[in-house]
Amino acid sequence: MRFFGRTEELDTLRSGLATDNYQGFLIYGRRHVGKSALIMKAVEGINGLVVFYQCIKAPDKVNIDGIFREYQKASGDSLAVSFNDLSSLVEYIISRQKDKKLILVLDEYPYWRESSDLNKDGLDSALQQCIDRVMARANTKLIISGSYLSAMEEISQEKSPLAGRLRKSIYLKPMDYYEASLFYPSYSSRDKIIAYAAFGGLPFILETIDSSKDVLTNIENLYLKHDGELFKLIPLLIGEEIGKTGMGETLYEQIVKSEKKPNLKELSSLYQTRFTKEWIRKCLESLVAMDVIEKVFPIGETNEKVFRYIGAENAFDFYFRYVRPNEDSILLGNGKIAFNLFKEDFLKSYTPKIFEKAAKEFLIRASRKGLISPSIKNIGTYFYDIGNENNGQFDIVTLDEKGYIFYECKFHDLLKENIQEEKEQIASLPSFAPHPYALAFFSLDDKSKAEKKEYKTIASEEMFNADLL
Repeated sequence: MRFFGRTEELDTLRSGLATDNYQGFLIYGRRHVGKSALIMKAVEGINGLVVFYQCIKAPDKVNIDGIFREYQKASGDSLAVSFNDLSSLVEYIISRQKDKKLILVLDEYPYWRESSDLNKDGLDSALQQCIDRVMARANTKLIISGSYLSAMEEISQEKSPLAGRLRKSIYLKPMDYYEASLFYPSYSSRDKIIAYAAFGGLPFILETIDSSKDVLTNIENLYLKHDGELFKLIPLLIGEEIGKTGMGETLYEQIVKSEKKPNLKELSSLYQTRFTKEWIRKCLESLVAMDVIEKVFPIGETNEKVFRYIGAENAFDFYFRYVRPNEDSILLGNGKIAFNLFKEDFLKSYTPKIFEKAAKEFLIRASRKGLISPSIKNIGTYFYDIGNENNGQFDIVTLDEKGYIFYECKFHDLLKENIQEEKEQIASLPSFAPHPYALAFFSLDDKSKAEKKEYKTIASEEMFNADLL
């Protein structure tokens, strides 16, 4: 698999692996987000023995034997030996390596933890003893990774036996718009946004794109043919993740197909005869914890009543909104006809929303790189609804030492009338709303011919500047 981006995470791993003392790493994130690829990239060319073992749901002896087999493959050691506990195995490996550095990777550790003869805490305690008695003395490196987010969070808690033994933690999220674009570098900035809207930021999905073909052809080939790779793959990924939450798939579909971002009250009212509001709230919280939906609320607001929900995984959103409703047509070989029917909505309604998401990610990335002054203290959105059709929304709002900046996102060339509309909307803001000291626009290009002192613009080309990597 090709590897792109993840520069900060790579730096964290490589700097820790380069030390002469024991280091423990905890790497976690959703399935297929690229955890294993990150680890393998980080240990490339390292002067040491890398034992990479993918844990399975099996008793301790099965997993210990599995680690030993991976050690033999990596080292060439053919001695027939058997071990009953992890400490004995690791001690043996270290003794055979002499001065060579050992890096032990336990990939998908929660699988083993779930089926351990010692139970969860017992296996954690056994690993803790192995670290303290064997690994720490030999200055080895331990990397634990997993996609069961709740299990990985348990491991990192203060009361966990492993507390203090895994000091470097990396929560790997799906790639943002910029890193995703590295999979299709030849596309125009407009097409990169369209590709991000359809394929999102999971490397496992991005790897399917043939960047020698245009973005719409990729969408058609991968999603809208009965043998399309993503037509088959996305439902499996949804089942692996969202399917675990019971009602989650139904709620997710309702959220991503809604033209207005729904809140808890609105979602509860749809299913009030079947589920309680509290049950739905817990289900939504599970989806938020999995990073497949996101809570949005006016910047600076903490009142749960104003929270709204949006989909956070573009590929899943695209599938639910456009592919699933057309499954029968696709299976009959009419995917091209279906695509022509929803293409306008995809380009004019759905993609502009993803452009907003990409613009927010740009501001976060640029701020981290020190490319924005004054630096951003907070970022979000702003919306209000006080009845009598008196409502409004601003796509992105940032707060810095000077105050608020309002950003509007136009997935087309910026026109003079767009600027006037936003100025009028700001003038009509209610007294309780934040008022900006500056107005800015994201657009494909600036065609407004307006006075630059009235606003500033960020053209889509700037969003893919090499300085942002």
